[in-house]
Amino acid sequence: MKMNTKQLQTLVSKAMKCASCESDVPLTNMMSIEVKDKVLTLTTTDENTYLFVSDECDSEDFYVVVEVELFSKLISKLTSETVTLNVVNDSLEVDGNGHYVIGLPYDIDGGLIKFPNPRAKLAETAARDEVNLSTLKMILATAKASVDFTRLCDYVRTI
Repeated sequence: MKMNTKQLQTLVSKAMKCASCESDVPLTNMMSIEVKDKVLTLTTTDENTYLFVSDECDSEDFYVVVEVELFSKLISKLTSETVTLNVVNDSLEVDGNGHYVIGLPYDIDGGLIKFPNPRAKLAETAARDEVNLSTLKMILATAKASVDFTRLCDYVRTI
């Protein structure tokens, strides 16, 4: 995956806002980097909220999960015009104003970590054209850190 360094730095700094980097919850230390259909999406979580930061990218499909703190520090220090990311032998190679290799995290079974997709269950429900109370609760729980419940309650009362 090759893209403009400033563009990637902006996306990574935005995605970092949701990563809590707590050592007792390993997922909060991770960031997924995915290019699908020419759209780059960075995903982080603080265990309560998932943050998806996306932008267009002229690259082939790509997926990797990295340790967010190490990756963000490296990307923030790059000064080259473009950066290239490649997965090689269970590591991420970063080429910018140098060549860097970051080891990728493994799950308990010894495979590379895959970030959970919180949108999957919501997409299943939306496909059935029904929204029940449990779906609404799931949506509110996923977004509770970013929802103004005072305004939401006022809106619901007017319906």
